[in-house]
Amino acid sequence: MEEWMDLASADLTQEPDYVLEAAVCKVVSSELAQNIVDRCLRLLGDRGYYRREETGDTAERYLKETRAALRFTGSNELLRLFIALGGLQEATPMYAEEVTKMRNPMLFPVHVLKRLVQADELEECVHRFADLTLEALERFGADLMNQQPVLTWLAENVSDIYVVTAVLARASRSYCIGLRDAETEIALATSAVQVASERMQRNAGYLDRAPFGSPDSPLIKAADIVLERGGALLAVALCWHCPAALGEQHFPPRAFSFDQLPVGIGVLPAASAMRSVDGSTECACRHRCLADPACRGYGYSVNTSSCWRTKLLPTPERMQPSAEDWRWHARGGLRLLGEPCAVDQDCSTLVPGASCVNSTCGCHGQVTEDGAGGCHTYEPTPAGYLRLVGAAIATAASSVCYTDGAILFPGVNRTAVDSVRDFLTNRTTNTFVWIGMDDILEEGVYITSDYQTPKDVAWNSHTHNGRHHEDCAVIGSPQLTAVHDIGCTLSLEGLCQYIGENLALRKLSWMNARSEKMPASHGNDGLRDTVVESPISTANFPELRWTVDLGSPVQVTSVLYLARGSCCDKPNNRNRLTEVRVGSHPTEFDGRRSARCVWLERPFVARGLSWPACSGALCR
Repeated sequence: MEEWMDLASADLTQEPDYVLEAAVCKVVSSELAQNIVDRCLRLLGDRGYYRREETGDTAERYLKETRAALRFTGSNELLRLFIALGGLQEATPMYAEEVTKMRNPMLFPVHVLKRLVQADELEECVHRFADLTLEALERFGADLMNQQPVLTWLAENVSDIYVVTAVLARASRSYCIGLRDAETEIALATSAVQVASERMQRNAGYLDRAPFGSPDSPLIKAADIVLERGGALLAVALCWHCPAALGEQHFPPRAFSFDQLPVGIGVLPAASAMRSVDGSTECACRHRCLADPACRGYGYSVNTSSCWRTKLLPTPERMQPSAEDWRWHARGGLRLLGEPCAVDQDCSTLVPGASCVNSTCGCHGQVTEDGAGGCHTYEPTPAGYLRLVGAAIATAASSVCYTDGAILFPGVNRTAVDSVRDFLTNRTTNTFVWIGMDDILEEGVYITSDYQTPKDVAWNSHTHNGRHHEDCAVIGSPQLTAVHDIGCTLSLEGLCQYIGENLALRKLSWMNARSEKMPASHGNDGLRDTVVESPISTANFPELRWTVDLGSPVQVTSVLYLARGSCCDKPNNRNRLTEVRVGSHPTEFDGRRSARCVWLERPFVARGLSWPACSGALCR
């Protein structure tokens, strides 16, 4: 049926352009044919491999042929990317001109019988696909070209829409001309629409959780690690082990591997040994080091079966001569300033802001050493502690600031803009720089990144600001002295302002509704890739509480909260009413035992965006 529609488009159109439709037909038909043949072979069992007298062939031959069809004239995986990118090439200009008026991303008419209930479902799928395309463009921007799982989901959805259109068109025609099997075709069309609709809903759910919560995210992370190591597979050994004893410590995968030093290189000074164990095996020695987050290497003596674990990274320069046959291993991914490294993450895991340059960890660029073995990622200025981060879309720039304990600069009045002018002029040549103000939640109602309603905004007087759908804000021309509103999907540098030390980082935390897969400790691990989410419904826990034990009496100057992008589009969402209190009792939160710092009666973020909110309240 899809092929008939494709041929009709070619025959009845003066200037036919049906390459996308042809690609859809090839993908759908080849995969459907293989599924049908595979099911038939399962029904035949052993008989599927018997030769038939009439032809001398086996039924299994058709499985080989249909399997080959998946690869000929372009593999289906590549064709899916072609479908997605080809469709986006046509859809993107329409979004740029008038997003809200977009109704039909397929750009071809759909003629179906309106009496069919499934026609309404097809229309709903088309509108849902338009929303998904817009959401993908808004979330990833130009980087959508590199998000191959997302492109695959979009391609599968548009393929399903095309197939459903063809099925309904045939059923519609059969019903109208009174064919004998019209009722059968309507029943088959109903089944096809239901299956396609469920698949489209599944892909929509994947896209809603992308890039971190989708089923492909662990595979993407694994692929990045393999590529980072130059294409080499992860080392596998019988004694390789990732212990659960690390508890709340979150280390990168490289921290569970070791770099072996040359055999017989010597021994570390005895004072560096964290603990020495005799009568051990080399595998047990490695296990003990992996189970201790403070261990950065181990040595094993073949002669005496001794195991040394050390906090000092084993390097050839630190070794002393020894008559014993020592085998030393340096733990990967956990390096201090001045130590050897392979990638930036080796340095930044223990020293935030450090990077790997010339195979050595250090503070480079605008990042300077703090004199205590760490790096300053920010610079002191009259406007506070600031940092300029690399080009990204607005939400990504905000996330980079949050990961480093900062927010996008919230100052938007004339005094605030003037206070950062010299800092920006000396560090960027760009016309615009992201700052922390937007009207994403409600058009025309601006909120700053410290969750205040801005007053006396230093708008550029020569342009129309605060209108249309330019929801994010920048400091821009002339000479970085005025505020403009602009589309959130542009790739620009961002201005971060640091709000103080993160007192909650990796502290003990708990929730009144538990989730083993997403524990409360994720909420303050300092990693923006992890989330706190409970599968318990709000009906059972109308007041979901998350508590962090800061460990000692402290003065809290601000609260930084990063909401999930998909949190606030659900009915009766708990984030529509958020309260933050500070007190000294672990379970009681009344007015006698705690003080209210934050009270919000509306969502933190709009659908599809992740935007931090910071309260400026002072709590003691």
